[in-house]
Amino acid sequence: MTIIVKGAGRLAPDRYSLFWGYYETVFRRERSKPTTHARLLQDHSKTILTLHQRVGFELQVSSESDISTALMAPTELRQVARQILLDEGFQPAHRDSDLLDRIVIAATHRLVLLTPISRGQDGLGFDVRSLQELMAARFLTTGPIDEVITRLRVAAANPHWRNTWIFAAGQLFAETQPHQHEAVVSLVEQIDRDAAQRLGRVCPIGPELALDLIDDGMARAVPKFHDRLLATALAILRAPRLADPLAVARVFVRAAMINDQVRISIAEGLRSALSDVPLVRESAVAVQDRIGTAAEETNSSSTVRGLGGVRGADIRRELATTADQAWQQYREVVAELVDQSAHRQVLERADLSIRTIAQAGPNGVDLSALVEALLSPDDAEVLEMALENLVDHEAELMELLRNFVLPMFHRSPVGQLLSSTSS
Repeated sequence: MTIIVKGAGRLAPDRYSLFWGYYETVFRRERSKPTTHARLLQDHSKTILTLHQRVGFELQVSSESDISTALMAPTELRQVARQILLDEGFQPAHRDSDLLDRIVIAATHRLVLLTPISRGQDGLGFDVRSLQELMAARFLTTGPIDEVITRLRVAAANPHWRNTWIFAAGQLFAETQPHQHEAVVSLVEQIDRDAAQRLGRVCPIGPELALDLIDDGMARAVPKFHDRLLATALAILRAPRLADPLAVARVFVRAAMINDQVRISIAEGLRSALSDVPLVRESAVAVQDRIGTAAEETNSSSTVRGLGGVRGADIRRELATTADQAWQQYREVVAELVDQSAHRQVLERADLSIRTIAQAGPNGVDLSALVEALLSPDDAEVLEMALENLVDHEAELMELLRNFVLPMFHRSPVGQLLSSTSS
């Protein structure tokens, strides 16, 4: 941060601009020094950046299962640099061998972003994890916007890639390309459609992504996109038994400090949720009860603190069905579609697991059939359609799915798939 302030005079409001500013500042500083590498940094800045991006991505992929593997042997780094030069039309094995040597030295000895690190094994890596994620994000955002959005869709649910995902979205917002901004926001709005294998319409991830992007600050200067992200983020209040209502309250409080219009939108979202069905009201109350703590942490104004006093409408929405009716609708969907499944027995056992959990809790319940059913796109769609009837009635069941079953799918490695869709 000291380097950035000295170089730019202020800190950027979003994560991508902050760390990209660090890279640019370090690069400019090294390029201006009276050394033999100054001309190399000037003439081959794009090649050196491409090297960092590709290494960042490769390390992000290799550390999916074990963070200690976020290292690259010097010989591997040299091979990556060699391939980049080949792609650019150089001949690193012959006339440009000296250029290869100098680029590797510049990347590891001048910029000092890739440094020797020992994590049980020796190798090169990014001493600051966020720089690895920054470079991986820039690798993912290379190419046509449609391809970029496809990659972001693949990585969206995986917690290992979340920081990289935010960096990638931040880069797309940092550039003055409105179609990129639209693409990111539309992706967040639609991310849970056609996502039955992670029960997207039952346990959506879109609201969490929207909260992350709002808190990052990347869209703050573009109200039409910020407002849409905020509308998606407020849907987090529909999730029963929020895992961390204080974290949600903190985002809402920090966002409310932007201006009165954002604060009013959050107040209206809270008021709507407090007027909704019981499980939604419970989540809204859990967040609202922590507004005071979040406001105290940020020394917020009295108007922002007032979010803690928002009240619902006098007439509150009640459930259209009873719990028994909701279960009947659930059973009707399963009964209607189970015969069409190629894995009928698996789907029937998954249904039994769901009903057992709802009646007696998760202890001792075999979840393997439920997991197996979600691995089949057709069976997952049946379960999603059936479970939608229970979202407003079965908080414990939804909590179990969100916290214990679906993380198995969220954490599934996606690096190889991302590699295959990247040029």
